[in-house]
Amino acid sequence: MIENGDFHRKLEITTSGQRHFIRHSEILHVEASGSYACIYKTDGTRLMVSKNLKYVESLIDNPKFVRVHNSQLVHLNKIRQCNYRTNSITLVNGKEIALAVRKREDLRRRMAELLSSEDGAGLDASVA
Repeated sequence: MIENGDFHRKLEITTSGQRHFIRHSEILHVEASGSYACIYKTDGTRLMVSKNLKYVESLIDNPKFVRVHNSQLVHLNKIRQCNYRTNSITLVNGKEIALAVRKREDLRRRMAELLSSEDGAGLDASVA
């Protein structure tokens, strides 16, 4: 699946002397783990980097990524379902992620913007 504009945008990360180029469209979510961040990809692999989540978020710098929790950055097109009653998000791979109450309205607004800007084309999400 190719989301508009995401296919060509890449994140450049260096780990253990190796340079990794990850397309934005390949990123499901990024999870904070102390001063490290773990990038989860659509192919099921993950990449641990020695940078904090705020730094990785600044490198991505893409409006299709939203901070849904203090420790989670999610690609909006990879959200399958949002449950505002249980404050959780389900990604396209079935993984459930906590949604912070303070981030709920921002997520609703960003999802609505995405739906209106793309008219639902290429979007894997439903808002419950």
